[in-house]
Amino acid sequence: MVQALDQAGAEVDWAYWPKDLKTFIVDWNSGSDSKWRSNVLWFDYLRAYTSETPPLQACTFSTLQVPIAPLVSSDMHAGTLVDFLRGHFSHTDTHAIAGVIQLFANSFAHFYADLGTTRKEVQLAVDIVSIEDAQKVTGEVKAFLSVAISAFQSYYGGVDFGKLMRGRTIGVSDLIIDQIMHTKVHEILLQVYSAANASKEAVYQQKLKDLAGIQCSQLGIEPLFCIDQVRTHNSEPIGFTWAIDALREIATATSPTAKLNVIITATRKICECIDEYWKGTPQLPAQELVINADQILSIFVYITLKARVRNLMGHIFLVLEFVRTDIQQGSYGYYLATLEAAIEHILLLGERVEGKGNESFFTCTGD
Repeated sequence: MVQALDQAGAEVDWAYWPKDLKTFIVDWNSGSDSKWRSNVLWFDYLRAYTSETPPLQACTFSTLQVPIAPLVSSDMHAGTLVDFLRGHFSHTDTHAIAGVIQLFANSFAHFYADLGTTRKEVQLAVDIVSIEDAQKVTGEVKAFLSVAISAFQSYYGGVDFGKLMRGRTIGVSDLIIDQIMHTKVHEILLQVYSAANASKEAVYQQKLKDLAGIQCSQLGIEPLFCIDQVRTHNSEPIGFTWAIDALREIATATSPTAKLNVIITATRKICECIDEYWKGTPQLPAQELVINADQILSIFVYITLKARVRNLMGHIFLVLEFVRTDIQQGSYGYYLATLEAAIEHILLLGERVEGKGNESFFTCTGD
């Protein structure tokens, strides 16, 4: 780990944490945390051979042709090896990697944040003026992530641990970056991106104000999907409310995978809203409720305008920077790209926008 820190220190020579971490690991008493390492193999053995609990199944939704399942499943009773490992991170005094992450987060915050401010929101202590600056800061987090991954794998047994993690829904890098983002690092990165993207965000916020009263029909959404005229069903208002509320959750999700899950959930909720709106209308065949790429984009524009998430581009930036490339290139990436396109469309609303999306389809059942 000392060698990995030396390399990281050369890459980010302005940072405090490489030197801080070298001192920390040299002083660490490794004998106090052996229980964490030995219990992993034992836990995995018990889960694989003695548990009567059936394995978690990926959820599918009839409203979409592409199956959607959460990237991360949480179980407070450690139903999986990943959840078991996640539970270790709260023990910063006896778990070396947890202590390393905490020290990195504190050192990172000490460099970038004005710790003397009395405001609840993180205030930056450095000037961030461009997207290149934001990428430089995220590069620092990635440099630490590489160090932490190497240390984590060695800590739990190197090759043997790698075999255990292979094929899991979430990998070591995802697990560690989620833990890093549970600290002040998450808020600092959002502030960094907000500062770097200030002019574009100002335009976006003005668009949200100017278009606050927009209706589905004004966005070219087909009449069947213009359900913004909310009606009550079973004493609950039905429109795109569920999808709008789902998208708002991206502001409270800290991990990049959780943010991507929010986008996936919002997509699913769009079809659930349409299904619920037309529920009990037998004369409407299911094949009529087919949403093509242009329509799903327009609907995403609508729910994004109504959700009014501040620094939404910053949340997307964290997903793009820290969610694995193989995930972004799969079906999940399509939903992320749709939200990105919706934001760009909002920025251009009132101007002529040319070009059409691909021919992917989202199908609502109409049951």
